[in-house]
Amino acid sequence: MNFLRRRKIPIIIILILLAIGIYSYFYQERELAKLTDERLMLEMEIARLKMVKAELQDKLENTNSREYIESVAVNRYGLVQPYEIIYYVTGEGD
Repeated sequence: MNFLRRRKIPIIIILILLAIGIYSYFYQERELAKLTDERLMLEMEIARLKMVKAELQDKLENTNSREYIESVAVNRYGLVQPYEIIYYVTGEGD
């Protein structure tokens, strides 16, 4: 009887340590998968922000060009060159 009790204790300790090890392994795998997904999302966000930055830099460079200033003056403020004539169509006439 004493022999069986001595033999059970190390087996129980080994099983407990094995269970803790298995739990730790799967927990770390889950955390690794979560962090990998988060890293992928952040890399995609970085790529998107780089594209936005490039577009904004292009827009900033173009804001000082004559063509851009003329485009804003015509489209936003309705200005015209002295030699241009504006026609307004108010409706269909008979």
